[in-house]
Amino acid sequence: MSVDQTETSRQRRLRELRSLVEHGIDAGIGVGHSLGVLLDTLEEGRTVWTLTPSPAAAGTPRTVHGGVIATLLDTAMGSAVYTAIPDGALYTTLELKVNFFRPVPLDGGPLTCAATVVHQGERTATAEGRVTDAGGELIAHGTTTCMVFPPTGTPGAEPAAPPNPGVALDAFDPAHWPDPYPRYAAAREAAPLIATPLGVHLVTRYDDCAAILQDNDWSHAHEAELFHPGVEHADLPTSFLWMDPPDHTRLRGLVSKAFTPRTVAALRPRIEQLVKELFDAIVEAGEVDVITALAYPLPLTVIAELLGAPAEDHPDLQRWSRALARGFDPDPLLLPRERDERTQAAREFVSYFRDLIAKRRARPAGDLISALAAVEERGDVLTEDEMLATCVTLLVAGHETSVNLVANGILALIRNPGQYALLLDDPRLAAPAVEEMLRYDSPVHMTTRLAHKETRIAGHTFRPGDGVVLLFGSANRDPAAFPDPDRFDITRYAGSAPVKRHLSFSLGIHYCLGAPLARLEMEIVLQELIRRRLTMTMTTENLPYRRNLVLRGIDTFPVRFA
Repeated sequence: MSVDQTETSRQRRLRELRSLVEHGIDAGIGVGHSLGVLLDTLEEGRTVWTLTPSPAAAGTPRTVHGGVIATLLDTAMGSAVYTAIPDGALYTTLELKVNFFRPVPLDGGPLTCAATVVHQGERTATAEGRVTDAGGELIAHGTTTCMVFPPTGTPGAEPAAPPNPGVALDAFDPAHWPDPYPRYAAAREAAPLIATPLGVHLVTRYDDCAAILQDNDWSHAHEAELFHPGVEHADLPTSFLWMDPPDHTRLRGLVSKAFTPRTVAALRPRIEQLVKELFDAIVEAGEVDVITALAYPLPLTVIAELLGAPAEDHPDLQRWSRALARGFDPDPLLLPRERDERTQAAREFVSYFRDLIAKRRARPAGDLISALAAVEERGDVLTEDEMLATCVTLLVAGHETSVNLVANGILALIRNPGQYALLLDDPRLAAPAVEEMLRYDSPVHMTTRLAHKETRIAGHTFRPGDGVVLLFGSANRDPAAFPDPDRFDITRYAGSAPVKRHLSFSLGIHYCLGAPLARLEMEIVLQELIRRRLTMTMTTENLPYRRNLVLRGIDTFPVRFA
């Protein structure tokens, strides 16, 4: 495209912005409205971003495709900020979104906007955006990941990964998915770290996984870039799940009070009532699919009621959740249909919660969405986009993992009748049994982290920007952490002797917010089994599993109850 060399910088930016609209590049929700505000208020020195490499990265020249940094700002708080990065610049990104902590008037003096590259790896670099007012006070902050390309300007020049040892990746083969643990064991014994064609290392052993999870120099804000490169944030809403402080701290703090042990304990009567109703129907039917009769309706109903989603909407919520849960797996492993279903589910989720939030603003109820709507309406700590993503995150994460916990736990009891008999004889073992179920057959099998600074793990030096995949399913069966790890033992967590914590709920600042609720739901299921002294018989040994890797779980689970 030819460029008039005499145009001013203001004219150039206006041309670039109009080009975005003409070519249909959507930099985020509300871009059209924000752009209209911007075109009326664009001023020299007010909407200029600078992109400065860190000293460590300055000596490593790399070229990139031209890109756009976009700061999307709620129009009630001020204007949006854009700039274009020309071809040949050091980094590129499709979106850098900052969250404003307070409203910003359009006539309140110049804003200083700066984007700094804070660390760089072979494939990615992370940029931090900061906006300060005329007095130097920080009024907005955000981070994003840039894709870094080699000097040729095209991706793909990384050195080939070393060959994987033996059965290292066999655990991901659908043929082994009903029982991936022998393959995990073989990989764990072969090496603590395993290189992959995805450009990340698999971490197989407990101590290394635990160390990374508890080290804040390993970021969880980049799972989208590692597993889903090029996917728009709006098409994979995860809120604080994939954030670092301070945004993670701010958003998690808004909802954490709903999941404290005391708050969750107050839900016990409702959960007990729901479990009793579900088991009444199960016993009357005699033979059921545990997934559809118990594992799904229990946690979905609980989290939906907590949020304020009506019962008649639950089937849609379940359908969308399954599509998103499948979509958490790395994109190269998804079918085109599955990627399309994830995108459609995300958009339907956002549309649904936008309507529900509007209803709660007009008529508040005693639910979590009403509380979040009141916070968002003040506009000081929560934007609409963040609220929508938070609602989706709470709904999906609040029940999909629990589905696997309930199904895996019942499967473990059926296949280990001696442990079930022990549970029936001593109801005090219900809570320890839940912990062993979480360790023995984890509802979540992997997560990602990205290094923010140079560090050594298992003898390997990771540079800033290097990524890892932590294999919870392998770490929870590591004999160096758990004696006789392949034995299902509901007394493992019952004694006074110290036992390492399983990693199924993670560790550190990203420890699962909903852990107390998931534990309570499963404990009440076990207590109901004890109260009724039910016998459980599988009608088939060949259980089909869902295609999911991250959230590995049973698809259908026929069981006869008596």
